[in-house]
Amino acid sequence: MMLERVLRQATWILARLEPEGEARWRDLLTVMLAPSTWRYALEWLLRHEYVERPRRGLYRITPRGRELLEALKPLLGEEEAIMEPPEVEVD
Repeated sequence: MMLERVLRQATWILARLEPEGEARWRDLLTVMLAPSTWRYALEWLLRHEYVERPRRGLYRITPRGRELLEALKPLLGEEEAIMEPPEVEVD
């Protein structure tokens, strides 16, 4: 379940970066319910070079990230799965 949650969050982040190619942290933050729940997904994307941070507060999808997004869309329910932020589960 944790892996699926991280993949959904990673897909959502990539989908938000994909149209313009980049976004600022505050732009991503304005639509997130609980940033701490998806920070791990963003760090994972950065660590594996699906997203880059050219300067502080700015995130950019990489070609590798675009490939991952295309691969994840069918697995996670196509476009509907990435139109809304993932649900936040309270443990």
